[in-house]
Amino acid sequence: GCFASGFLPLFGGPGYEAALFAGVWLPSTAAVSAAIAVSSTRVGAFDALGRGVAQGLCLAGVGLALSLIHGLRVGFCGLWDGAAVFCLGPGVGAVLGGAFGAGAGLLASLASLRWKRLAWAVLIALAGPLGSIGLSLWRFWSSPMVFAFDPFFGFFAGPLYDTVIEPLERLQSYRVGSLLSLLGAAVFGFHLDRRERGFVLVGRGRLGVALAGALAIAGSLFVSLSGARLGHWSTSASIRGELERSLLSERCEIVYAPSIPEHEAKLLARECDGHVREIEGWFQTRGPDRISVLVFESEAQKGRLMGAASTYIAKPWRREVYVQFARYPHPVLGHELAHVIAGSFGAGPFRVSGPFGGWLPDPGRIEGVATAAAPSDSALTLAQWSRAMLDLGILPPLSAVFRLSFLGENSSKAYTVAGAFIEWLHGAHGAAAVRGWYAGTELPALTG
Repeated sequence: GCFASGFLPLFGGPGYEAALFAGVWLPSTAAVSAAIAVSSTRVGAFDALGRGVAQGLCLAGVGLALSLIHGLRVGFCGLWDGAAVFCLGPGVGAVLGGAFGAGAGLLASLASLRWKRLAWAVLIALAGPLGSIGLSLWRFWSSPMVFAFDPFFGFFAGPLYDTVIEPLERLQSYRVGSLLSLLGAAVFGFHLDRRERGFVLVGRGRLGVALAGALAIAGSLFVSLSGARLGHWSTSASIRGELERSLLSERCEIVYAPSIPEHEAKLLARECDGHVREIEGWFQTRGPDRISVLVFESEAQKGRLMGAASTYIAKPWRREVYVQFARYPHPVLGHELAHVIAGSFGAGPFRVSGPFGGWLPDPGRIEGVATAAAPSDSALTLAQWSRAMLDLGILPPLSAVFRLSFLGENSSKAYTVAGAFIEWLHGAHGAAAVRGWYAGTELPALTG
């Protein structure tokens, strides 16, 4: 996997993208291979853990070596930082995957039949990395966060359009907790004794070892519980606690940093109310009774607290918009508010547009609707910009815009073309057709 992916753009050599891809499969591979190996033996818990760690280290080394080979082929860009992100991300993740797989193999070895041992080993081993990804997705859905720190895959930055990603400092403190967890697991395994029908805790007469294990577990819990302060995770409460200030207007709640003058926040609130009324008029529907706009003092603060440094973000299902401060008129507030108002007729858990009831987002429809509905002071209309691109031979085809391939197009061109089509649909067939298509109805049923 690491070798094949290295031939793709951005994946040639160690770096964030290569580390993220390796984090998807390296820890799972280490977990499954260790679980299968341990489940077929009668090895003790401590020795099993050692085998799992060794397998994880081996896979991490192979993954890093393959990434370095591709780096030699295409050239390096930030070799040491890239290698550090790889080692601290999927490298340590593979070691933890091997350790988790060893534990899965020990549990599976208690089954009586060989095929049951093998099945349980694989299922339990995969439950760790996949369950951890599930937890990160739940945090994305239940909080303003778009980034994730994970014991297995390492670090996920969130927005695709953020080009400067600097996770090293926070990843280092996060991995302190990972290594403390591994040390605690090793001491726990040292005190487990295998019996005929299971495992029992026994004293080994090593008070210092037991104390070191207890301290390691306590340290790991401390790092985990300090995640909001260390930048490993955030909640709505922790973000609002740092922003401190808020004010209510007719349709908006402005939550803002103390460094932002109060009169600027009040001006933003009035602007927000005006945008909401205008966008609702365009959609011919009513959005949420109140939309929360979280205003950060800078890109750095926004990136640290919720993950999107230079990218503006809205979460329609939370009725929230996340922007950094800019003086009136705010350059993107209307666009982000349009996302939230469109959520009133969106589909799925994220209240967006896309196949399978919104579970697979269609970025073309999502961004096109917001681009068309948002107020604009551009000298040219979206249709005129699209015509200019057509005349220049750089117009993206609609077949590439209204699907996931939207993300592979130049963002400014794709947004403009998607918005121009939605604007045409609105003019030719009305707001009801736009709402219906966004909600999942096929275009022929709406337009004939």
